[in-house]
Amino acid sequence: MQIYDSLSEYRGTALSSVTIGKFDGLHQGHRELIARTVNGGRELKARDPRAVSVVLVMHQGCRMLLTDSERRQMLADLGVDILIEQRPTPLFRSTTAEAFIRDSLCGQLHAAIVSVGQDFRFGYKRSGDREMLAKAGESYGYRTELVPP
Repeated sequence: MQIYDSLSEYRGTALSSVTIGKFDGLHQGHRELIARTVNGGRELKARDPRAVSVVLVMHQGCRMLLTDSERRQMLADLGVDILIEQRPTPLFRSTTAEAFIRDSLCGQLHAAIVSVGQDFRFGYKRSGDREMLAKAGESYGYRTELVPP
């Protein structure tokens, strides 16, 4: 598994299957999101062998149930190709939901599949939700998998 400290550090060009979250622990719901992401990566690899599965961890400065090294090992064991550990920089925190989809998901990660949970929120002031993500996918050409609790 390759590990990056931020989205800006990642320079991939292949299609990806992505999940996004805090992943402060890896409970059953997190494992389902990760399994769908890894399976999505395998599905994409059938079309393009360079395709990857990506877990984007959004560090929030809160107390974590796992250390970074424990989480990294567990994600590697689950078959994740790329781990991006994004810290809450002022620039990142001020990114709108629309800009995150356009610039990060599509522009940097080349997302073809995005898997998120029921309470997923993103963007400045948590203005984006899973419904917005799914609707944007129709325009940008990625599939959104909405994983139930």
